[in-house]
This record gives sequence, C-alpha cells and structure tokens, in this order.
Amino acid sequence: MAHHLFNVDDVFDVEGRGVVVVTDLAREALTSSLRIGDPISIQRTGGARLITTIAGIEHFDPSKPRQRFSFLLPLDVRKEDIAIGGGVFSVGE
Repeated sequence: MAHHLFNVDDVFDVEGRGVVVVTDLAREALTSSLRIGDPISIQRTGGARLITTIAGIEHFDPSKPRQRFSFLLPLDVRKEDIAIGGGVFSVGE
C-alpha cells in the first residue's frame, strides 16, 4: 500500500545527471528509509501519477541542520514531468 512521503518543493535539471527533486521535508525528519532503486509515485498536475525510481540521493552537509531531502530521478524523467507541490508516495509494501 502506498503512503505519502513528502511533497515536491523544487525541481531542477543538472546537466549530465538528470532531474533533482527537492522535498518539503528536512532530512532528519524522514520517517522512511529511502534507497537508490526504490520505486516511488509522484502525483502530477491533473491527478495522474508518474511511477519511477530513486536514481540517486543528494549529498548534504551534516554541519548545516534542517537541509531538505533531495533526490535524483532516472534520465528518462524530464523536469516538466514533475509538478511543484505534487505528493511523493511509496510504491508497494
């Protein structure tokens, strides 16, 4: 069963790497352990859902508290596919 993980706060392209999603949740507030390859569902504009996986997890500076959790999407996902404010959900389990 899918459950809500967090919302999309920002999205940007990194040339040669793909789309990075910045969430509205501080890294230390994560309630789920997410790993590269984990399937996720992202709510799109109009209610449709994009099923994809986490392709990478962005590094953070542990000396700076309250950094938002950010992750990389596979190269076949475009920035235009992701809506700011859309929900991100777990898939399975």
